[in-house]
Amino acid sequence: ADAVAITIDSSENVGIGTTAPTAPLHVNSSSHPQINLGGASPLYYWGLDREASAGDLQFSNANNSAASVRMTLTAGGLVGIGTTAPSVKLAVIGDVYLGDSASTSDGALTIGSSGAGSVVIKRTGTGATNSSMTFSTTFSTLGERMRIDGQGNVGIGTASPAYPLTLGNNKQFGALN
Repeated sequence: ADAVAITIDSSENVGIGTTAPTAPLHVNSSSHPQINLGGASPLYYWGLDREASAGDLQFSNANNSAASVRMTLTAGGLVGIGTTAPSVKLAVIGDVYLGDSASTSDGALTIGSSGAGSVVIKRTGTGATNSSMTFSTTFSTLGERMRIDGQGNVGIGTASPAYPLTLGNNKQFGALN
């Protein structure tokens, strides 16, 4: 008996490997379901793959060589970019850019919520010499606490450090060793 390879139901759902598709495109395989977009010669494609043993969703590509997994979404909801085994909510192996590659817009990393209790590390300014890294925290409102400018000057309590270390108006020190 011949097996049904492709099914199109009355709702125009397409099933590959199933006779009862439940979505516009439903791909089913008992071993290793995957969808590849591209050609076989030369080997260039993007793939969407359910990893067989753990049920993770993997995004891969091939560039005239064997496929490489680029991103993984685990069955437990963890995301890995550059790793197939993330152990935290978002694991990135490699460089990360915030903003744009032309260095014309600011990028920020917010730790915590966007309200009270958050910490923000941000790039401000434009170009190689005008950009600064700012560190802000919240007490009742978000406020800049420290800045490293494009010349490497550090300002604590000031947004305009003029020296390698510039302190704001209240220049008090605790014990210095």
